[in-house]
Parts: sequence; C-alpha cells; structure tokens
Amino acid sequence: MSRKNGKATREVSPEALAAHEAAMERIKLITGARTQVQLAEALEVRQSSISDAKRRASVPPEWLLKLMRTHQVLPDWILTGLGPKYLTDAAPTAVTRVEAKLKDISCVLDQTIVEIAESLRMARMTAAELAERKSSSMAELAEAHKTIEHLRSQVRDMAAEINASNFTM
Repeated sequence: MSRKNGKATREVSPEALAAHEAAMERIKLITGARTQVQLAEALEVRQSSISDAKRRASVPPEWLLKLMRTHQVLPDWILTGLGPKYLTDAAPTAVTRVEAKLKDISCVLDQTIVEIAESLRMARMTAAELAERKSSSMAELAEAHKTIEHLRSQVRDMAAEINASNFTM
C-alpha cells in the first residue's frame, strides 16, 4: 500500500490492470464509446468515475447492472470476455427447458380433464346404464383378447419359420 495525496492506495497487479483494461474495452464496444467522455455519458457517470475505476482496476457493479439493463449484456462477459455475450444468448436453453416442461404439464392437465369428464359422466349414470357400459367394455376386452391371441400366433409362426430356415444374421 502506498500514499498518494495523503490517501492510502493499494498496488494493482499487472494482471488485474490488464483484465480491467480488457473489460473497459468490452464496455466501450457495447456502448459504442471511443473516449472516456463518451463512456461517462453512456454510463451516466462523471468522467472522474471512469478515472477512479481505472485507478482501482475495478468495474463498479452499478455499471454492470446498468449495461445489463440498457444493452442486455451479461456481466460475466464484460468482466471475462467468456461465455454468452447477451441475455438472449443465454436464454434459449432455459426457455427450451421451460417450454418442454410446460408442454408436459399441459399434456397431463389435458389427460386429467378428459379423465375427470369421463368419471363425472359415469357418476351420473343409472344402474342400467352402468350395466350396459360394463357389458360393452367386456365385449371390447374380449375382442382385444382375440386380436392379441391372433397376433401372438402369427409371431410364433414367424419364429418357427425363421428357425426352420436356419436364418442367421
């Protein structure tokens, strides 16, 4: 730590200074500013704030927030130059995930509505209507059982034919 104008100041490493300068270049790129005066106007701060940030080799969080709000640029990109640059670049993955989940929820809700409607319809049936419905369902199940047995027989016949011809892959 050293003293300047009676104030204690900390030494800034060359790496921190280089990282800060790179971040400031990214901020200038985003805002279109070419000078400190233009940059101060874009950030709505005094020019001395730009100089103070440079001396400290630090980008104030308020600037990052302002740039995120005004230019939709991500603070991590400003500070490091890595990762997505804009909020919209980071959003598609999250949006896609949320859309897929909403679609799943919508399907479950639709199916539940159908099931509730069917249950309500059955709850309103008379005993005779329920007996008729039961008889109809039993006939449908018997027909489905016959279809399954027929398909099973066809599969067995094909398996026997394959075995008989010594079919190999």
